[in-house]
Amino acid sequence: MAELFDERHSPISARLSRHAETSQTWAAALVEHEAIYRALEDRDPLAAQSAIRSHLKASGTRWIEGG
Repeated sequence: MAELFDERHSPISARLSRHAETSQTWAAALVEHEAIYRALEDRDPLAAQSAIRSHLKASGTRWIEGG
């Protein structure tokens, strides 16, 4: 995860983020993070795994589609 997070600060990622990150994409990511948090808080590993996978898939789609 650290490598993925660090990669967001690369020159290429910085350029892509200008096109992919909007208030709507940030709001969607927040909802997804809250679902992950709730599953972890509930100590439900299957729900956490599902929420993380869903978030990663949605994040990838947002980056590919550009927002």
